Parts: sequence; C-alpha cells; structure tokens
Amino acid sequence: MTNPSARMCAGFAAALESLGNVLLRTVRRLLWPCSYNNAIVRRICVYRIGNIGDVICALPAIKAIRSAYPDAHLTLLTSPGAPGSLGAVHLLTHAPWLDQIMEYSNSDITGYSGRKALLLKLRENKFDLWISLPSTLDCFWRQILVMCFARLCGVHQGIGWQLGMIRWFKRAQSEYRTFPNEVERLCGLVRSNGIPVQEIEYGLPIESCHRAMAGQAIEESGLLGFPLVAIGPGAKRPTNNWPSDRFVEIARRLVWLGYGGVIVAGEAERDTCGKIEKAIGTNVANMAGRCSLLESCALLERCEFLVCVDSGVQHMAAAVGTPCVSIFSARDFPGMWWPQGEHNVILRHRVECDTCLLEYCPKENFCMNAISTEDVWVAINCIKDQIEERGVPNFGHQSYEVEST
Repeated sequence: MTNPSARMCAGFAAALESLGNVLLRTVRRLLWPCSYNNAIVRRICVYRIGNIGDVICALPAIKAIRSAYPDAHLTLLTSPGAPGSLGAVHLLTHAPWLDQIMEYSNSDITGYSGRKALLLKLRENKFDLWISLPSTLDCFWRQILVMCFARLCGVHQGIGWQLGMIRWFKRAQSEYRTFPNEVERLCGLVRSNGIPVQEIEYGLPIESCHRAMAGQAIEESGLLGFPLVAIGPGAKRPTNNWPSDRFVEIARRLVWLGYGGVIVAGEAERDTCGKIEKAIGTNVANMAGRCSLLESCALLERCEFLVCVDSGVQHMAAAVGTPCVSIFSARDFPGMWWPQGEHNVILRHRVECDTCLLEYCPKENFCMNAISTEDVWVAINCIKDQIEERGVPNFGHQSYEVEST
C-alpha cells in the first residue's frame, strides 16, 4: 500500500539531489569557464578512491575514458584509505591500458605538508583534464573541496562531479526510488560528459601466469576435476556479515551434490575462513590470503557461481562473468552495490530500520540474520537451474531480488 507522505519525502530528496548537482555544475563552470578541446587532451587524471570493490565498479567507466582518448597519458589517482589496505595498485599495476597509478593513504594527507606535497606532485604532471568518479556516498561539500583541489593542481579542465544520493529521508527513498548499481551510475556519469560507453568492459589484467597459479592451487587442494563453487564469507563492513555456520551449511549441501568449494577472501579473513573450511570437512579449500587478487579473479573464472555477502569479491566475480548469489544487509539503498550483470540473485530483507547507512548495527545484524539458509538455497537453485537449461544464467534484467520472509 502506497504511503503518500513517504512518496512525497522521496520526491523531495530526489529534488534536493538534482539541485545539488546543478550547483556542482555551476561551481565547475565558475572554476573552468572555458570549454575544453578534446583534440588537445594529452594528459588525463582520473580520480577514484576506495578499496577493491570501489575500484572494480569504476573500471568500465575508466576503460570508456581510455577508448575515448586512446593516445592520452592516463593516470589513476586513488587511495584505499588506511595504509596497507588493498586497492588499485594490487589490481591494476600491470594493466596495459593504464599509464600510471598514483596512490596515497589517509595518513599521507592528514597535515598541511602532506596535502601540499600531493598538490605539488600533481602539478608536476601538468594534466589537461581531471575526471572525477566520486563514490555514491560522497557529499556535496567534499566534492566541492575535491573540485577546488583539482583547480589548484593546474588542470586545464575538470568534469565528473555528481551526487549519487542524499542522506535525508532514507527509508522513503529506499521504497520509492530506483537507484542504478555503481557500475551503471559511473558509466552514466562519463556518458553525460560526452564520453561514450559502448559496452561494459573491465580490462582486468589477468594473464596466463595468474590462471596457472589458480589451477595449481586447485590441484594442490585436491579439487581438480570437481565442478567448482566459490564461497565469499568475508566483509570489510561488520553490518554485512552473515553467520559463518550458515555458510558452512550451504557449503556442505553443495559438497554433497558433488561440487568442490573454494573459499575466496582476503588475508584478514584467513583465520575465520580456516575455521569454516574445517567445519565443512571435505572437498573444500581455503584460498583466503593464498592467492593474489588477480589469481583470485582467475580462480573465480573457473567457478560456476559464487555465494557471498556484499564485498569486493562479488564485484571481482562480476568482472569475470561468474554469477553471484549475494546476501545483502539493508544498510544501503537497494540496487546501489548490487553486482553488475543479468545473471545474479540478490537477497535482501526489508526491515523497519531499512537504509540506516550505519557501519555497526545496534540490533546485531538483524536484517542479515533474517535471511535464512533456506532463502540462500532457493537462490542457489535459481542459478543452478539456469546453468543446466542454458549453460549460463540470464534472468533478463540487472539482478533478481529475492526478499526473505
């Protein structure tokens, strides 16, 4: 049943978002009043910060930029946040279509001297064009600051600043607004700035050596010859965690059906994944921290599908075309971080505190715990049936959401 008041609030939030984007475009025109000439763009800086999932979601947009400017020197300016966090350098260092990666951490720019050093380093590059690919959570004022910083760097033109959401009336927006996923949002952003996006292309530099190492890891684990399924239980954000014992139950059922299970996660989750591996028992291998990021992508290439929570692993799988059964908390707006593709199943449970945007849940991850093992098993069978019928699942739309009851 529709709620007129909530619908009005959602419309008001959409209007505020549109107004904010008008103001961002106005400030950009004030900082760069002259239109730029594509013919003289020789050096481009693409600004995108975040961890693995954030970087992967931006790759199709960055690849479109490369296609639009094939002869330009393309630099990715990025930050994974805390020092030592995984980011673009761990994924794209050998990407042939990218000329340079400039990475900084939060600690590098905490003081005036650090920010000045970064500014001077960027000025030395003499960029003709700055293209910002902001996170969907980037607020208005932060984007203004980045815009001013780009102008101080001496770039001849800057584009790309855009709000992805407004934090007001979150519950009403989650009910009455439709949000694109991050891949589609960023592709739409570059499109709106005159850069065509012909197709979704990630350009991950997965080479034969990565596939060979993935094959060796599978062979050493005794899983050679088994149809493989990936399990991704790890999440950076605590609100995205699903109980480990439920992953164990799902994996046991898959093993009973004749699958071999590979647990894909980062080094930080190695011990947790080791406990899950031990609890499952047979025909499963813990690859957490054992493979590099690109080797893990090669591993996901060999899997029929992935069962995971909302994390970077699901975007790695989407980038190599592996279907996902993704278990989502109700923290974010529906759709925003769903994996790209027409062959994924999304499980998300609506709750009273929907779209809280919290880092830690005061209700002990109620929305995640409400998604049962049976809910996930039904979703897995959706994908299995599609694979058996067509060879590749295709639900005819971006993602198929299954709301648990």
